[in-house]
Amino acid sequence: MTEKRPTLRGRIRAVRGETYRKMGRYDQALAHLNRAIELNPEDASAIGSRGRTYWAMDRYVEALADLNRAIELNPEDVSALASRGYTYWDMERYGEALADFNRAIELDPGDAWALAGRGETYRAMGRYDEALADFDRGIELDPEDAWVLAYRGETYRLVERYDEALADFNRAIELRPEDASALVRRRETIREMGRYDQALADYDRVIELDAANAGAFVGRGEIYQAMERYEEALADFDRAIELDATNTWAIASRGETYQEMERYDQALADYSRVIELDAANTRAIASRGEIYQEMERYEEALADFDRAIELDATATWAIASRGETYREMGRYEEALADFNRAFELNPDLDWAIADRGETFRAMGRYEEALADFNRAIELDPEDAWALAGRGETYWAMGRYDQALADYDRAIELDPAEDEFAAARTAICLLTGRSDTDHAVPDNRGTKAT
Repeated sequence: MTEKRPTLRGRIRAVRGETYRKMGRYDQALAHLNRAIELNPEDASAIGSRGRTYWAMDRYVEALADLNRAIELNPEDVSALASRGYTYWDMERYGEALADFNRAIELDPGDAWALAGRGETYRAMGRYDEALADFDRGIELDPEDAWVLAYRGETYRLVERYDEALADFNRAIELRPEDASALVRRRETIREMGRYDQALADYDRVIELDAANAGAFVGRGEIYQAMERYEEALADFDRAIELDATNTWAIASRGETYQEMERYDQALADYSRVIELDAANTRAIASRGEIYQEMERYEEALADFDRAIELDATATWAIASRGETYREMGRYEEALADFNRAFELNPDLDWAIADRGETFRAMGRYEEALADFNRAIELDPEDAWALAGRGETYWAMGRYDQALADYDRAIELDPAEDEFAAARTAICLLTGRSDTDHAVPDNRGTKAT
């Protein structure tokens, strides 16, 4: 009996560690798993669990070391193989990820987690048909897996199968209303479809058939919001909340609408209510952080972004928004670290490119600033703020003709922004030029004749 006690104590520690891991309490998980492995150095299950904990903490090198060891001890450990596949995926080592997912699925064709991982790997590699096949199989195994539905929806969006994408995002959000990523991607799908009237007609029909369908009111409200018909959006969100006072999806969407309307106090109230109902709602926490940032309440903004990132270490929107807050506070190194991390996670995070450019410019790193502004303008040639940011960079470099050209274009795109005209005037005064030489016609006060 005495010889078996270390093994028993080790297994108890391992079970506790795995429980803490599933709860997201990673430091406590590691403490128990470390002790379990001390007691049972060849416990493949405990080593694999610690590897998954390191993976969740983005400590990929340590994760790989443990998962390699777990697989060495038990080459048919499907969970360890799939976990190593996800680790490779996060490291963008897609070939190795694919090999692990293939082996896991070969051992257990019904492992939905491995199928989802392989589907995501195929999608990252641009192999969309194979990705869809895996997502289809995963949803067949678990029709209520919101993550896989959202993954499939994004794949459909990428191949421009918008109706199917929209259906998947709708179902995913119904299952997980707090999933900010699915909400953003659904809105992007609707925007790309440009079929607002059809979507409104569909929701009108649903509401006609079931006037107590809170989800339909929220869905229609989001269409109105995308169309910038904010008062109608608010009316629908209000009705959804009347029907279900704890509907966090509706409350957060109303908060977002208030935010778009710059009614920040009401937006704060809604986001705070969502957080009261669901303390782990990353969408509401990060959105509230954005409001605090707009109100220049930077410490409160940072607290919210920190919490959102603590809940989801891959929340690129929250990471980039925290970077923007650091930049506003003049904490440029921290801002740059956040922007770089966000781009590591999502190289297509278009909106944050110009923000990083602003950070480089503020640090006097002008060539890097220009590279970011050029990229932002390439992606959106009508981004007036990116043009103005590049203009300011040229100004700082003494390249006045290019600066004036950028400010002229920015004013043409957004003639109501006084800051652009003031900057152009300052450059003209500095260089002894006439402001009228570079003036853009202002027709704001003219009448048609």
